[in-house]
Amino acid sequence: MTFAFETSPGLKTPRRLRILWASVYCLLDTTSGAAMAVREMLRQLALREIEIEVLGATVFDDERGQRRIAAHMDFFKANLGAIVKVEDELLTHRLLVTASTQRDTVTSRELGLLFQHYQNLLESFRPDLVFFYGGQTQEYLIADEAKQRGIPVIAYLANGRFQGKWWCRNVDLILCDSLATARFYAETQSYAVTPIGAFINPGQVIPAEHSRQHILFVNPTLEKGVAVLIQLALMLEQRRPDIVFEVVESRGGFADILRRVSSALGDQRESLANVIVTPNTDDMRPVYSRARLIIVPSLCWDSGARVLAEAMLNGIPAIVTDHGGSPEMIQDGGLKFALPPEFHTPPYDRIPLPAMLEPLVEAITRFFDDPGYYLETAQRAMAVGQTLHKIDTSTQRLLQAIEPWLAKRVGNAVTTGEPMTFPTVRAAQRTPKISIIFPVGNREVYLREAIESILAQTFTDFELLIVADGIEPSVMSILESYHDERIHLIRLPLNMGICAASNTALSAARAPYMALMDSDDVAQPHRLATQYEWMESHPQITVCASNAVKILEDGSRVSMQYPELDGIIKARLMIVDSAILNPTAIFRSEFVHRHRLRYDANFTRDGDHRFFVDMLRCGAVFHGLQEELLTYRRHFQNATNDMTGFDDYKTRIREMLAPVFFPELTGVETAVLLAAFRSDFSGHPEDVHRSLAAVDKAMLENRSFMDEDRAELNNILSAVRNGLTKHLAGAQ
Repeated sequence: MTFAFETSPGLKTPRRLRILWASVYCLLDTTSGAAMAVREMLRQLALREIEIEVLGATVFDDERGQRRIAAHMDFFKANLGAIVKVEDELLTHRLLVTASTQRDTVTSRELGLLFQHYQNLLESFRPDLVFFYGGQTQEYLIADEAKQRGIPVIAYLANGRFQGKWWCRNVDLILCDSLATARFYAETQSYAVTPIGAFINPGQVIPAEHSRQHILFVNPTLEKGVAVLIQLALMLEQRRPDIVFEVVESRGGFADILRRVSSALGDQRESLANVIVTPNTDDMRPVYSRARLIIVPSLCWDSGARVLAEAMLNGIPAIVTDHGGSPEMIQDGGLKFALPPEFHTPPYDRIPLPAMLEPLVEAITRFFDDPGYYLETAQRAMAVGQTLHKIDTSTQRLLQAIEPWLAKRVGNAVTTGEPMTFPTVRAAQRTPKISIIFPVGNREVYLREAIESILAQTFTDFELLIVADGIEPSVMSILESYHDERIHLIRLPLNMGICAASNTALSAARAPYMALMDSDDVAQPHRLATQYEWMESHPQITVCASNAVKILEDGSRVSMQYPELDGIIKARLMIVDSAILNPTAIFRSEFVHRHRLRYDANFTRDGDHRFFVDMLRCGAVFHGLQEELLTYRRHFQNATNDMTGFDDYKTRIREMLAPVFFPELTGVETAVLLAAFRSDFSGHPEDVHRSLAAVDKAMLENRSFMDEDRAELNNILSAVRNGLTKHLAGAQ
């Protein structure tokens, strides 16, 4: 497909077709498969004489993704708030330099500047087509502004997380990378999506020669199946030490996740003898030169994993889960395996038993021990790469999809405008000592009292991060009535939920300590001072909480007592709500960032407990001050008033702790043990006996794995045992 030049009225030079790419995200991101795919799409279009403008911001999926601009970070920091140009071979990127590289902490001012520049480009560049990805409010506004000007809009999606129609109602064409994803969205959302394939420049991924030594795994995160990889490596570590895995970091770091997964398996490891780790890189050729196999055991919906297409181009056989777009990407260039459906649901932290992976171990060893079988599979993989993933074929699909919209040449009719200039923000911000995490929903009751209890603290060196989670105007008016410079108001356009709001604040926090605070409680005036002094004088402590006073609706006051010592707090997490009063907690920011801890949106009822369990599994040390530093309100609007499903929630928390505290229990024994913890336990006598046996076995364990107090754990188990005994007596 070719496009002819046309001379527009009033122009002295030939009028080339023009595409404007506009998004908050940076296409130079080496940790984003979508960014790399779109960047290559635009390069291919530029090679075909289509004029391209790229507008974005310094927003990356992970800070590791900044490799392409890492050498110029001083320049970027000096131009905070300005639009800078980055020359990238055939492309020029106009990037707004944002204070944060994380999407959820980009400020409304920064988004406003970016949108102004987008409007300016619509007038001065006069595109025939606007192209974007992302499904948040800013992207909706990008599409809406183009549509208001009569410019066709195309969106690209490459994951399975989009829902609803609001984000794409101004979109003329949706593109994706695989037929599997197009079918998925047709079935689940009734989207009409056009698959165009992978966009990979073979010269950038195919090395001069291959040694074919290692099993390659890229991006060690739970959703990408790193727990499967670790279990396989553990199984092969002693059996076949000659088989080496190479893990390439992207958004995920391997050391932390290895500790978490191996700890859950009962034997925390800092490294594995048969695993080498390679940092994130923008040149994968040396990695592919060493790869004999690639394994992509994705648990999430992988639309069309880029590394699979790159592996096929290199003739590297693949092993993938039979889920998402991965089977389509490899065709017959490897093997597919199935996992039970529950493995493909968030938070993707289930670890397959060795017996489930034994067929994979056998397949892997055959790829190393049977040269004829390996060569045959590698040849099939190469054929898939040369047909399905050929860059010219994908580009033809893209041109065929967008040609009807480009042919309208609407840019000829758009009026020109003068370029706009933007202020440069260079003022350094002082770092506070405590960042207070303060999510706010649609509850006006006690909100002012909660805010003012923080502003009245005797310790004044803090920032109050108020996250307005899609709130009503009446609540927003309360928040906007405060003008204290320590308050930072972050607005979420939609009600994203308490976990998303908390994560937004975690990402925005700048202080060495983070403190939790609910919008209906009252902090005692000396709360922050007391906790800050304690943390400063006890550097071994990760989390410091306190006791509190509960005020009931009738005004009566009840003392809330929580354990003081680390071991007892950890043991009490098995009870879930008797270990820590969440809004009294303060913790070290460095620990949270180092372990990439975030609130899990699947624990919407009370994500703090899940958060603290994650901290425990990462090695946190807890302490509970016995002073009452908070007034905790109990009222009709409390989120925890509805106890429906609370047993299920507690069981999910305990499922995370049981492998840590009781590693000798089998899966069946763990299940019957946790069933006995439930308030709604109503098993038959034989069920009770099985639960009693599991409790007795758990009580025989005298090792402490995370410094938990085993005596306290046995007290908890004894109480469960007594309940079972009474249940059994009542049934007879």
